[in-house]
Amino acid sequence: MDIIISIRPDYVFRIASGAKQIEIRTRRPQLDPGDVMWVYETLPTGSISLRAEVIRVLTMDSESAWREHRKAMGVSRREFMSYINGQRVVSLIFLGEPTRLRAPVHLDVLRRICDGFMPPQFMRIVREPSLLRQLNEAA
Repeated sequence: MDIIISIRPDYVFRIASGAKQIEIRTRRPQLDPGDVMWVYETLPTGSISLRAEVIRVLTMDSESAWREHRKAMGVSRREFMSYINGQRVVSLIFLGEPTRLRAPVHLDVLRRICDGFMPPQFMRIVREPSLLRQLNEAA
């Protein structure tokens, strides 16, 4: 399955550099190993600029997640606590080697391909063959 997930530019940079190998979510995503995660870099960038394979998804209590996986999360304790906002359970998406797209797919192009495209708040399954084709050509 191919999905689009929205991530802030500073965290996308950390993923691309290898400093962030785990994406943290407060809701459990329905992902399987081998799924492809296309990263929409939020404004001001406003484009899909990166892809990574999902290695595994682990859901666990937030304190254990921080204790066991903090180095691979690529965030400070303050960033982690602010993001989870009191959630006791978090999901960790372990990412394979990230790849920057040769040609990022900007929001205006996404909206031409998919009428009314809105960047996902959580995640969005790529169902449109034309969008998947565009993303693969940009990779």
